[in-house]
Amino acid sequence: MITKAHENSIESNNDGEPNCLVVIRNLENEKVASAQTCHGTIHVHKVNLWWPYLSNPAGESPGYLYKMEIRVTNPDDPQDVDVYYLNFGFRTVAIHNNVFFVNGERFYFRGFGRHEDYSVTKLQILSRFYGISSLYTLTCAI
Repeated sequence: MITKAHENSIESNNDGEPNCLVVIRNLENEKVASAQTCHGTIHVHKVNLWWPYLSNPAGESPGYLYKMEIRVTNPDDPQDVDVYYLNFGFRTVAIHNNVFFVNGERFYFRGFGRHEDYSVTKLQILSRFYGISSLYTLTCAI
């Protein structure tokens, strides 16, 4: 059984302490943890780990996200409510002997560095070698 904790802290701009309700729900929208406090730690038991795309073990879904709902009310006016939602996932990251691990499993980076990381754009290449000065000229020529 894997248990993870999430720490939270909410502060008020007013003199009084706000009332807080923090609820964590899984993908099936079931409540898996809650707390009626503005400070502290919430423990989630039997967590589903967040896995990077194509790295999840058989039977586990990649990118598993929980939803945290935080309700803050003003103690002087219970009708004054603010609600905030946050999607998040649990995972571990480690490096041992120059090997990268996610959730205790060796991780292989895929697609890293595949974007153009130089200052020349495709339009500059078209302009220099083919005399095309705009994409409009290119579409009209086709």
